[in-house]
Amino acid sequence: MKRIFIAFFTTLCVLPALAQNNEYNEMAKEIDQEVWSDKDPMFTNNKLPEAYKNQSAVILARKQTVETNTERKGRSLLYIGKMHSTIKRTIRERIFINDQVSLDEYSEINFNQLQSKQSGAITKLRTYTFMGIRVTKADGSLQKINVEEASVKLDETREGKKNKIAVPNLAIGDIIDYYITYFDQARTDKDVDFITFILGDEYPILNLGIKILLDKRVAAQYQAINGAPDFKITSVEDDNLLELNAANLPKASNVIWTSQNRQVPIIRIKYAFADIMHGRGDYTKHGTIERVTSPEDVEHQFMNLIKPYMVQTQGMPIIKAAWKTYAKENDIDKENLDSIISFVYHYSRYLSFGTLTGIYAANAGYDDFYDCRVSQTTIKQLETVLNVLKTINANFDADAELVLVSDRNDVAYKDVFSIADLNFMIRVPKAKGKFAFYYFGSSLFNVDEMPPSFEDETYRYIQQNTIFRGGRDMSQEKADMINGKAVTLKTPASLNNQTEDIVISFDSANMQLLHINRKAKTSGHQRRGMQSATLILEDYLVAERTLLDKETDIELEWRKLNGTYRKYWIDAQLSLTKAREEQKKKFEAEITNEYTDKPKELKQFKVLQKGFSGSNAAMAIEEAFSMDGWVKKAGNNYILEAGKFVGNQLEIKADQRERKLDIYMPYARSFNNNIALKIPEGYTIEGTEKLNKSVKNECGGFESTAKIEGNTLLITYYKYYNNLVDPASNWDKILAFVDAGFAFTKEKLLLKKK
Repeated sequence: MKRIFIAFFTTLCVLPALAQNNEYNEMAKEIDQEVWSDKDPMFTNNKLPEAYKNQSAVILARKQTVETNTERKGRSLLYIGKMHSTIKRTIRERIFINDQVSLDEYSEINFNQLQSKQSGAITKLRTYTFMGIRVTKADGSLQKINVEEASVKLDETREGKKNKIAVPNLAIGDIIDYYITYFDQARTDKDVDFITFILGDEYPILNLGIKILLDKRVAAQYQAINGAPDFKITSVEDDNLLELNAANLPKASNVIWTSQNRQVPIIRIKYAFADIMHGRGDYTKHGTIERVTSPEDVEHQFMNLIKPYMVQTQGMPIIKAAWKTYAKENDIDKENLDSIISFVYHYSRYLSFGTLTGIYAANAGYDDFYDCRVSQTTIKQLETVLNVLKTINANFDADAELVLVSDRNDVAYKDVFSIADLNFMIRVPKAKGKFAFYYFGSSLFNVDEMPPSFEDETYRYIQQNTIFRGGRDMSQEKADMINGKAVTLKTPASLNNQTEDIVISFDSANMQLLHINRKAKTSGHQRRGMQSATLILEDYLVAERTLLDKETDIELEWRKLNGTYRKYWIDAQLSLTKAREEQKKKFEAEITNEYTDKPKELKQFKVLQKGFSGSNAAMAIEEAFSMDGWVKKAGNNYILEAGKFVGNQLEIKADQRERKLDIYMPYARSFNNNIALKIPEGYTIEGTEKLNKSVKNECGGFESTAKIEGNTLLITYYKYYNNLVDPASNWDKILAFVDAGFAFTKEKLLLKKK
């Protein structure tokens, strides 16, 4: 099922007037006529080129158009003389259906409500969406789909009203041709908006065209990155016309281990129905188009954004007082820098995520008590970072610095185009020229940990110590001090590890039922996945308080709150109780995710280590469960699906095996499985030699061994990925050990009666 998500925003939502319904219908007819009468030759091709015969589908043509218009409109006294702007955006695609997968995908199309005939009560501003679908059959005949008749409402979500369009009688060899047009009207202001064009898709694109007509009152900046072609810019009367064309674009999304924002050609535009103000104070004037090739202006915009916080943020002196008490009670030198760095981070994390008043604010209805992770919005992260930066510099004389870094899954720092492209941390100097990093994206990060996508990234650091200490306003000279540059470290595969120790035995009454005792331990970036999968919020709250020597009885602490929060304890208690009861379901789901098969019975589960205690702290769990379906009876003997003992392993499908894009791994990582299978008395095991494998190269490796000691079969399974980024030329090397690891899961052993 193909999903097309259409997002729109309005200020005042009222019932549409009949006149607006009529207007919508007239506009729909006009747009439908305009699109289908387009004589662009790229939409006349009905043939699938031989080079793409093995593709599931091919986008024969894609055309994206944007058109702005500004006019005086509005009769109310409040808006007389104001400028109204409209923007019309259309995407049209012509797609060759070449196999059952793409046929299933396009036979039904999910989308948000098309006719959003909504308006402002006074200004009569509209937000409309239009759609049309045609199918060219393999015999050349044309079938037009009535979108209104074929549309079926599914449900209503935060993103809008979900509808489904059935495309009847679609068949392999057909060509589906559809368009979506968004029409938005708003009172003109100076707000900057963004449009992104990605020159790639999950299917190859034979021909692509972009056409943008900006009227004379619009100012625009754009960037072309990752090898994207530049626009041809011409004047049409007083307006600006931007055009580009591209051909034979390879498959670029739904490819494993990629960073689309760094590997696929992208055009990004920011525009306003007014001048665009730069960070330094100058402008891109309306009626002009500028190409941006540097992040410098965004850096200055960022400095302007944080300027008020530098003056207003007074830090958190409570942390200094808490540190003195903590150091005294735990006999720690209160001047010990490493201890200070760790304490300040974890106390700041507690204030950001772990206070009960904060939990109330974050989870008003207490629906999230089953999740151990508490997150912050981007702007809240920034406030936290600046507050902590002020605190540690003013109270501990630490010379900490603000860090701006790009995410490896987003654009590179050199291609930063807006403040939204930036991420922020704090770095605190340690001994011997080293640094500790503070990241406040969620409660799952400890001191000196950062998201894996920040690793080995160029970042900028801002030295603003004197401003934070003095609380003075920021001079332009200080605003220019984003000139420090460094590269974050990368963690090795051995640090980001998951190790499992598993003991398997046969049920005495039913040899086809296995009893499994599993201990799993995760460290580094692997830890956070297991925390999310198994822990509940109470686990985090208790761990945080234990670390800081605070009260760990949540009920006792809650009842000490003021009346505003204390009255909610009954609701909170119910939520805590429900989360404890549902934690077993989380463990069952974690086992199912690990092994694909659902356990027959989860007998016991236990958290051994929660992983909140400090840098690179490990997370560990223990489980006892039974599993059936892994043993098949064969006469007096049994067939063991021994490959399943190591859990679900990655399979690289046929459509992913040819590769031209470099490989962007989530992070370097390793997996160890140590399995002990108890051999029942009166039986022997045959076929263990098949489990001894080894494939190693500079990209990673897979190694497995099997041996029998007494009445126990010992199996080891070790797989590891060494690098963050590998060139496409190394793809075959990665396939070698990934394929070997997956092949292991298909191995079987014979449990033979003596």
